Amino acid sequence: MWTYTKCTSKDREEKLNKLTEAFAREKDCSRYLSEVQKFINSTQTTIVLLQDVEDNVLIEMDYVPVNDYVFHVVNIEENGIKKQGLPCMTIKQAVSQFMAEIQD
Repeated sequence: MWTYTKCTSKDREEKLNKLTEAFAREKDCSRYLSEVQKFINSTQTTIVLLQDVEDNVLIEMDYVPVNDYVFHVVNIEENGIKKQGLPCMTIKQAVSQFMAEIQD
């Protein structure tokens, strides 16, 4: 099961590839959410999947009832405010958005 993971520029590509593999199919996402829900009794949950510690960018998975989920890329600005990107329906979309944030 995927756990919160940190990355830097040195291992970013490797960690993103592993994340993409872990959540490649919708079934993988649903299974992960099912496991997380065993520990959390909440109607809505946000899970940080990956954090780039150099650029302060995160990939989060938001769960809403009935096994519906969405991925978000979040940029933590210098003042500590979280700036959330557009919702992504697949992990590949989130990884592309993540890389675009890193490049800015």
